Amino acid sequence: MVVNTVLDMAKSGQNSSLFGLRKSGKTSTIYAIQRKAKGFGCNVALIDCQNPAVHARHYEALLGHVVSEIRRVIGLKKSTIELGNSPPEVSDNFFSQMNNIIGASKNTILLIFDEIENISPNTAASAHWRSGDDTLLFWQIIRSYIQSSANGRLSLCIVGTSPHILELTKINGVANPVYLFAQKQFIPNLTFDETREMVNRLGYFMGLEFPVEVVAELQKEFGGHPFFIRQVCSKIHQLASTTRPLVVSRQALQRATSAFQGQLDNYLRDIIEQLRDSYPSEYNLLTDVVEGNKAELTEYGTEAPELIDHLIGYGLVEKIGDDFDIKFEGIKTALRRLISHEKKEDRWSEISRRRNVIETNLRVALYHWSKTVDSASWLTVLEKNLTKKRYSDLASTEPNFLFSNASSPLYLSDLLALLRDERVIPYVQEQRTVILSYLDTINKLRKDAHALDVNDTEIDAARKAFEFLEVQFCNP
Repeated sequence: MVVNTVLDMAKSGQNSSLFGLRKSGKTSTIYAIQRKAKGFGCNVALIDCQNPAVHARHYEALLGHVVSEIRRVIGLKKSTIELGNSPPEVSDNFFSQMNNIIGASKNTILLIFDEIENISPNTAASAHWRSGDDTLLFWQIIRSYIQSSANGRLSLCIVGTSPHILELTKINGVANPVYLFAQKQFIPNLTFDETREMVNRLGYFMGLEFPVEVVAELQKEFGGHPFFIRQVCSKIHQLASTTRPLVVSRQALQRATSAFQGQLDNYLRDIIEQLRDSYPSEYNLLTDVVEGNKAELTEYGTEAPELIDHLIGYGLVEKIGDDFDIKFEGIKTALRRLISHEKKEDRWSEISRRRNVIETNLRVALYHWSKTVDSASWLTVLEKNLTKKRYSDLASTEPNFLFSNASSPLYLSDLLALLRDERVIPYVQEQRTVILSYLDTINKLRKDAHALDVNDTEIDAARKAFEFLEVQFCNP
């Protein structure tokens, strides 16, 4: 269905797109498009954007590469194409080369850009696409040619994870030439009938028979995701008796699903990391869905409905009435566990980073104060406020040593003890009680990050403490 839709659109000169997470079937769909294209009177040129031969090129060299690839697929002599250096020269030469190709081709031409993230703003594999003007110039020239000179004979299919490139209104402050340039389409999951057909086909070669109720359970657990279902069927094959043919029971399915859990976790971790690193808004939204944060979801639905559409399009989330939930029973628990772990690690990273900054700046403040008092007063403060053991263990009482960022032997609890003395840093006198309270809050969070979670109340309290202390001790 998706394959025919893309080819029908190409035949009529319309642009298309295909988006989905890894292992969702994008690559097999592209192969199917290439196989069926001749029957639609269409030649397909595929540009794999994750290849350094693509993303490492600048816009003018990549346009030349595009011309060369199209020449190859329509049967013209493939050659290295140099289009020039300045944008006007590159554009003129691209138009000229493409006019020659269109004139020589009997068929329409479909130009597929796979892994589009690698030449898109913010996510590209090379800096000149990620933050430079290459993306803008590249698409300005291609769009201009398609609209003015291609006569419906050239169309695009943009393939990737997220349709972000089609939704950006501007690139580096300039109108995005491919904003809504193609209809957004996600790789759909299998229907029940398609799942049954695929499972029966796999079962035929494995000597396994899948009753309807087992297929229904597979569909419920994995929502028609072909990769997950194939992997579970493979596990059933590995774990089942070698005596074949064999009817697959629900118990056999449960054993295989349990055995697949580790692989499922790895795949989902990959999804979470990809969303967190490249599409943080989608990651935050997925977190809200997993945690059932209705207030945030309502806000997203009003202010950024396209992000919800993305998660629904990926097949991860479904809308039930006014609520959203994870679509697959089989991955709901895994996502909750993985996102909870990610959240825990993120919180500990934030606490550690901000606490280190506070400690460094507090040592600087204490050092500068120590230089304003005589050595006898300094030793009195030190001896009075540190425990006898801490004081006796000091290799030196010199402020240069005690407050060194590289080798200070003093802990945050020691700095707290010094700060309790009203003679120390007298200019904070009015705020001393509050400062001590907030320092105590962050000091109590020195737990084993791998053993204990930081709950919502604790992280909120820590952030409030950090915000106050950063104003007091850190540079603006």
